[in-house]
Amino acid sequence: MSRVSQRFGIISASRIAEMQADVEQVLFWASELSGTGAEEAAWHSAVYHQLLKLSIYKDGRPRKDLVGFSQCTSAATVPQYRTSDTPTKKVDFCIHIDPEFDLGTQHNAAAARVRALCQTLSQQTINATDCEPLCGRPIAVSLESKKPDAGKSADAQLQIAMWHAAQWRMLELLLERQASAT
Repeated sequence: MSRVSQRFGIISASRIAEMQADVEQVLFWASELSGTGAEEAAWHSAVYHQLLKLSIYKDGRPRKDLVGFSQCTSAATVPQYRTSDTPTKKVDFCIHIDPEFDLGTQHNAAAARVRALCQTLSQQTINATDCEPLCGRPIAVSLESKKPDAGKSADAQLQIAMWHAAQWRMLELLLERQASAT
């Protein structure tokens, strides 16, 4: 691909064909899983994970980059960030920023600040979850998925709301801590 094509995002015909094949594969699995009544975990690995890969990574192939995603179906929020008497709710995927991705001197300073902040927090995480792959990677977007025919959109909304409430509580506590330090 020429430098002009790379700079202006012009996609080659062969890459368009690859992308079409990738999308057709996702559609195949969505149809297959829908037709067989597959469980939610199968949708996560065969459909949602693939869609995120195709959406986030330039060529649909995972690699170390500034933005990435993690499947985090078993990640819970840290109890101290939950509002009182609320059950823990989990999400399926998180799109995150990887501060360790090297973008130069200014970015290295940001990565060092994230590491330093994590070391001062009781759970050593920049997020409201202590899920290890996310501890040093600030969450940008949290995603909860349901099977298309599950009819559980209210459940998904509650899960996201509880997850975000914990994240906002953590950010509020960080701001309070910073204000009291000055």
